[in-house]
Amino acid sequence: MLKNFKVIKNLFKSPRLLPDPVNWKFIVKKANTNNYYIHMMAFIESPWRLYAQASSEDDPFPTIIRFEGNPFVSFIGRPREIGNVKETYEETYSTITHFYTIAVDFVQEVEILTKSELVKGKVTYMECNGIIGNNLKEIVFQVELN
Repeated sequence: MLKNFKVIKNLFKSPRLLPDPVNWKFIVKKANTNNYYIHMMAFIESPWRLYAQASSEDDPFPTIIRFEGNPFVSFIGRPREIGNVKETYEETYSTITHFYTIAVDFVQEVEILTKSELVKGKVTYMECNGIIGNNLKEIVFQVELN
């Protein structure tokens, strides 16, 4: 099965051949004096899907969110997913996958120890339309907490 996926993936190596069906928006909402919510919102064009964060060991390409270390920022838990998660059995991967269509909001709660801090991070993800998947993509972002 994986061999077939590699053939399909190699056919579509050029980013110009495939659409960019996921658009990202990053915003910050203040919860109280020192706590903030970083919203990493993905808007997904139909018929594409964005894989959830590691929902099971067998999910092929989970969305991964990483933040750069900052001694003045404390990350509370891991990013929550707000959206309508779906699951289906995918023949291509011989497993049940978890994904979003339309939109998902990944929310990370943080606490800062100073008046203002810059938080940097990146989102690594892959979208699929049920037949083919685009190559892994990485979005680098930064948000100011003040």
